[in-house]
Amino acid sequence: MTRNEIIEIESKILGLNEEQKLKVSSKADYIISNPNSNWYKSTQKKAIEKDRGLYAQAIYEANWVLYVKPLLDKDNVQNIKFNKKIYESIEAEASLDRDFNEFKIKKYTTIEFFEHYNTLFYDIPQTGVKPNGSVLYTETNENGDLVPYIAEGPKGEKPTEGFYVINNNNNIWVSTKNTHKELIEKSKEYVGTPIDPIDEEIQQLIKQLEGINNEIENIPKTHPFFNEGDIIELDEPPHHKYYIQGGLTRPIWSSEVFNSLKSVAGFSKSDPSTSITIRVDIEGIESIGVSPLGPIYSMKDL
Repeated sequence: MTRNEIIEIESKILGLNEEQKLKVSSKADYIISNPNSNWYKSTQKKAIEKDRGLYAQAIYEANWVLYVKPLLDKDNVQNIKFNKKIYESIEAEASLDRDFNEFKIKKYTTIEFFEHYNTLFYDIPQTGVKPNGSVLYTETNENGDLVPYIAEGPKGEKPTEGFYVINNNNNIWVSTKNTHKELIEKSKEYVGTPIDPIDEEIQQLIKQLEGINNEIENIPKTHPFFNEGDIIELDEPPHHKYYIQGGLTRPIWSSEVFNSLKSVAGFSKSDPSTSITIRVDIEGIESIGVSPLGPIYSMKDL
């Protein structure tokens, strides 16, 4: 049997209206939410004794706490007999202590706060806000048609002003204050918004991507036709020479550097430049592109 079916059956037995059914089922959910609590264990024991399901017994427990016990307590208070003794004015002055001794405000501990919070958890409204433009319920006009009816709160509040209807039959309104949403917002203001693990993972991935992009940028680039270290030469005067580095050209503005490169390649100064250069026209050189490393003025620039 499903939870909703149990709620419907037990609510009929207990004679609960819709509002009571909602509150009782919420309280029953709280009772069975913590298997380690004394309330849960007591409910489990009673369920066995009464030959009921655990959730059905939780509904009986919730109904007792919310509706039966308050009525019994009220009746007991009404039946209490008070005996009063009337003092004459002179006797009262002699008998009654009129001195103020102590007035101490009780300070609740954090443990006590959370005990009350856990007890009232499902009684606290979630947000207290009805979405803008929502139809709270409908009424019948003179033509017999159902039309939207936007009710007002106890002080004339509209649904967009922070109130919403819990029960359409009796117009119970709840303020946006004293809600779960307000607790969350206040906690965020005090301790800050918690870091979302997903956002933290995204930031780590962004840093990894930046590192990968830097590594890619540092990978030496090559030209599809010329090798790294090739020297190309303009095929017309003044026969400028360019060093291929990173797939791009670097102008050689020093004859000493060029002669040193010839020597490294195994040629002498007297050998023609074409012994180590490749003649290319101006359009070809421009199509290769210029290296951001700039011109070569000495061997230290290589």
